[in-house]
Amino acid sequence: MPSELWVFFWLNRYLMNLIPHIAATIIKDLALERGFLPGIFLAIHTFGRDLKRNIHLSTTAGGPYLFNETWIDKAYFYHQALKNTWKYTIISLLREEFKKGLLKLPPHLKHITSYAAFNS
Repeated sequence: MPSELWVFFWLNRYLMNLIPHIAATIIKDLALERGFLPGIFLAIHTFGRDLKRNIHLSTTAGGPYLFNETWIDKAYFYHQALKNTWKYTIISLLREEFKKGLLKLPPHLKHITSYAAFNS
């Protein structure tokens, strides 16, 4: 996730609980389109003295086929498609939270009061 967006999640800690669900749902939906269910492991962690943030999602390279008792292997998820879906979903989440009036803004963005300004 871009460092510019992490500040929203640190100020609105309840949103951190949504990150694993969002990430796993993106992978699961792409896999279900291909007819299989992957194994998914996700960890959110900090590292370094300055507590850089990171999200790691690992998935199996296949999984059980949903329509019979076979195993799908060598499944590939296209990085750019994942990245685009992730960015869209995270930005949509932040927009919805702002629209509801629930999103705390960092001090350097306190001047933003309208939804149109937030989107820009």
